[in-house]
Amino acid sequence: MKFLPPILCLIILASAVVAQDAATKQISSALTDLESQLTNQSIPTDLKSQCIQDIAAARASLKLRRALLALYTSRRCQIEVATFAAKPVIAGLGDAAIASEKQRLDSVSANTKRAPAFILAFADAAHLEAEHYHQNSRAAEGGNAVDLLAKARATLDFENFVRELRFAGPKLIFEWKSLEPELTKLGSSAMRTYKAAGANADQAEFTRLKESIESAAELNHESKFEAALLKYLESEFYFGMIVTGAENEDLQHLRERSGELAKLMSSGNTDNSIGLLFSEIAAANLNPASGEPTTMQLKTGVVILNRVMPGYFDYLKRMGPAVKPSKKSDP
Repeated sequence: MKFLPPILCLIILASAVVAQDAATKQISSALTDLESQLTNQSIPTDLKSQCIQDIAAARASLKLRRALLALYTSRRCQIEVATFAAKPVIAGLGDAAIASEKQRLDSVSANTKRAPAFILAFADAAHLEAEHYHQNSRAAEGGNAVDLLAKARATLDFENFVRELRFAGPKLIFEWKSLEPELTKLGSSAMRTYKAAGANADQAEFTRLKESIESAAELNHESKFEAALLKYLESEFYFGMIVTGAENEDLQHLRERSGELAKLMSSGNTDNSIGLLFSEIAAANLNPASGEPTTMQLKTGVVILNRVMPGYFDYLKRMGPAVKPSKKSDP
């Protein structure tokens, strides 16, 4: 086996750190812009309060070099706040709004160079959401149509932002495959659980789970496997939060497992970025700034470690070894 010269290894490592820092600065700048937009008087008080919390959490994640978690935490507020800014623009377009937004949807470039899997996952999932908002606006009227088109525009803006993040491209990638076996199994389990719960079923939680599985299935059907994987793991999380009861696991043991998982997901050249995202969520919940996790935070960590990540590893077993990205992935 040939080994790289030490100086070359240092250069490669330094390049990855520089790319990570560049993306971190982009996300940090977006958080600053988001905070300034909260002065918009049309934004509801409860949304402002939630966004203030999310921005603070995202900044704390950036300080801990958890850029994926920062993006994940702030994404919903970025879209919701941008929606309010987009409403007068959409209203001003009048009848031309639908055609204008359709043109923007169709013009999005899917070229993200050799982006990490989570970039493709976030971007493709956002594009699907934007398409749904646009389609639903066709059947809506008046203010409802404006709201939906504004949401489509804001979601598309978030997609474009994600595609422009300058993370280092992975050295080795998995050749992603269809998640149909995983989604079928999860869907069947969820349906059995829902029927068994009967009148005691939490409709909001099961609705969220159902919509997440449907999104994963649609993305999978379109061969957007990175986004489908993200949505599948989110679905496993939602289902786990429904079926997981009180846990008696030792907190220190959970923290040790979480630390080992984070090292595994971030080590080497293989693109485990989607798995890394969930490991960052687990770490943040098991190691909160307050010191001791709440019952919900503890449950979140347990569900990710005991259900979400095993689902991720089971899926990877079907992928085979990671390979070098093809040159076709380059711009």
